Amino acid sequence: METDYTVSACCAFEDKDTTITTVISTSPLNVSYDVNALYSMIKFEEIGLPVTPDPTCVVREAGIIYNGDRYKADENGTVVLSGLAADTPYTVNAYVVLESGESYTEPDKTYGTRKLLPLIQVYDLTPTTFALAMTSYYEDPGVKRELTVNGVPVEVEYGYVFMNKLLPNTSYAIDYHVYTELSSGGAFRTVNTPAIELKNVEVMNASDTKVVVSAVSNVLDGEVVMGFERRMDVSDHFSGEEVDGVCLGAKVIGVLQNLSPGTVYHCRSYYEMPDGERFYGDWMEFTTKSAYSYFAPMVFTTITNNEPFSGYVIQGSDDIIEQGFEYWKALDATEVKRMTADGQLRISATVDGLEPSTTYIYRAYVTTGTETLYGGEYKYTTPQTTGIADVFVEDGGELSVGVRCTSGQSQMEVSVSGEGEPAMFRLYTLDGTLVKAGSLLADGTWRHVDVGAPLKNKLYLLHVTHARQEKTVKFMP
Repeated sequence: METDYTVSACCAFEDKDTTITTVISTSPLNVSYDVNALYSMIKFEEIGLPVTPDPTCVVREAGIIYNGDRYKADENGTVVLSGLAADTPYTVNAYVVLESGESYTEPDKTYGTRKLLPLIQVYDLTPTTFALAMTSYYEDPGVKRELTVNGVPVEVEYGYVFMNKLLPNTSYAIDYHVYTELSSGGAFRTVNTPAIELKNVEVMNASDTKVVVSAVSNVLDGEVVMGFERRMDVSDHFSGEEVDGVCLGAKVIGVLQNLSPGTVYHCRSYYEMPDGERFYGDWMEFTTKSAYSYFAPMVFTTITNNEPFSGYVIQGSDDIIEQGFEYWKALDATEVKRMTADGQLRISATVDGLEPSTTYIYRAYVTTGTETLYGGEYKYTTPQTTGIADVFVEDGGELSVGVRCTSGQSQMEVSVSGEGEPAMFRLYTLDGTLVKAGSLLADGTWRHVDVGAPLKNKLYLLHVTHARQEKTVKFMP
């Protein structure tokens, strides 16, 4: 504690002795700490003495006094008062006890918990999809969250939810409720999906018997049912056929084959709702031509919950000789294997004989008489048992993945659970474009990742592979 000491100094000179007396005061005991007030808890960190050069000041115990009870700090100097009410002041006293037996307790200090103010923001609104960004409260495990859409519970992960396969021109009631042991808060919002738009049908002659048709649409969900209807005569309901379409960005694309050269046809696009009802675009007339421009095939690799190997192949001018998937071990690209796949537009395959607990890379391919084209690359890891049917692509096991980022910034923070082993990650946009690939330590701490370009205010997919586990999380900066 603070004490005054009188000190005298004697100096001997040739003709006389001089004594100088002064009073020296020791510094008073004090306590320092950092405070992080959340919603259901207050964290007091690094409780101890201020920095001092005095080696005799060794702290034996430090902590917080609240409601007359002493809460001793852990080995890191931390005390957490939990189970508190939100938006409420709490009076505490920090204290220290030295090895010498001296102690100090600070005067009353008041700290307030934060107020629960949940918010709901809506992004990427289309006739069949929308994304929700909500106040996450991820830093406070004492805050519980419940989200319902039209009364149906929806899981909330890191404050982001992506809804798809919705009904066009429909109202959805969003109810977001957050609560602690002693407090609660809520937010409500209505989201109205717009009506379907199908317009501007375009026909590209790939040969004299084959055309690639496309239409502009405001549907961006690749999992909905869309396609094209072809007739010789608009009024003749029995003279035509239907082909599936694939939704790529703002376009629906399909292929009409086995047509007659130099013949007039009519075509229109359609969207099929879950109950079977259809919405049609306008009819467009076109004529197959003997003179046409070469049109290369298009191939895309996708990730779905149903088929580990899946993709899209859109036929071009040349006939497709072979289509399917290539795959190889992530740590050994010397042996590339192929699995052919049947299907028009949508292709998928199941692979047997894979090694357990092994990470593979796969991509879709298509071969014509003149070239071989490839889709994007994706990873998956096999489980203990062989066979691709049981691998985790979308959500793997108990692997915990967290993301923190800000729109417009080219850096993000990623946390992956683990014991310090390396984890591989890939960052994609929703249309499957690879933004960044790399590795980081999986130890549960936040790791900086340089994306290389500013993140936009849109949904991203982060796919993480760690040991035998994989997980894909959706997030929005």
